[in-house]
Amino acid sequence: MGERARLAEGDGTGVGAIVPVTRGIRHHRAGFLIQPPVGDGMVGQNAGPVAGRRRRRCRGCHCATRRERDPDRQQEKRPPHQCANGSEAGKLVGWGQLRSMATDLQLARLHREIVGCTRCVDAGYLPLAAPVLSGYADNRFMLIGQAPGAVEAERRLPFQGRSGKVLMQWLARAGFATEVEARRRIYMTSITKCFPGKGAAGGDRRPSRAEVELCRPHLDRQLALIRPALLILVGGLAHERFLPGRPLADLVGRVFDQSGRELGPRTRARPVLLPLPHPSGASRWLNDPANRDLLDRALGRLRSLLAASLDQELVGA
Repeated sequence: MGERARLAEGDGTGVGAIVPVTRGIRHHRAGFLIQPPVGDGMVGQNAGPVAGRRRRRCRGCHCATRRERDPDRQQEKRPPHQCANGSEAGKLVGWGQLRSMATDLQLARLHREIVGCTRCVDAGYLPLAAPVLSGYADNRFMLIGQAPGAVEAERRLPFQGRSGKVLMQWLARAGFATEVEARRRIYMTSITKCFPGKGAAGGDRRPSRAEVELCRPHLDRQLALIRPALLILVGGLAHERFLPGRPLADLVGRVFDQSGRELGPRTRARPVLLPLPHPSGASRWLNDPANRDLLDRALGRLRSLLAASLDQELVGA
């Protein structure tokens, strides 16, 4: 009989960080079992239902079993969420969209690839790769920063240093009751995944355009799998990726769609882009009272968007 494994949480890898095992994986937060497809030795191909056990039916439909009695059907390979009648048994997550349970395994695979990535090391930009990210497949919100700092690289979790403390204070003002809640509900990543090292002036070095391009495929795949309804863009590199060519004062306090068009007080657009300044103490942008007012407005918009998520409808402030 195959072995079961629980998906790790709180280890910086998010949902599905453990390799698939033969009988399936139970995600103890979402409470479902991911069953691998029949065939390829994952489940006994030639064995019928085990004596004394009830025949299991697919969740979400009424087809016979995942292990068919018909020998001709035994060789048929289907993805784990695909039922015999051709329907897709998925789970409802985020803004009323049906997402396959296979997404958790796909995200786990992507996280392992990112953690094992050495592209920037191989290209000579970094002496050591230490990718940082955290999140779950059911997250509705994604926060994209610039790059991890030294503290994040050591702890392998995003926003752990002084800037992270400031950011968590902002998120508390936007409606998150605790830091734990914020980290559970927001998929946190960055434009580049590794600490770039220190610059000549002593602060964190800004990743080069070449490093951004080396990391771009990772972020593209994260976006494709998470499909966030809300993108919180923190810092200049994130703004340049999604809303290029605009000064910070024209971004903070407003929300946009993917094309860069500003959105009104009520919108069903997905995803909504909400820019924030970088919370680093090295930034002097927030020394201006007018800019602090823009930040207050941005956090008010974020609070409205978070509150609207309870009804699975995006509503601006």
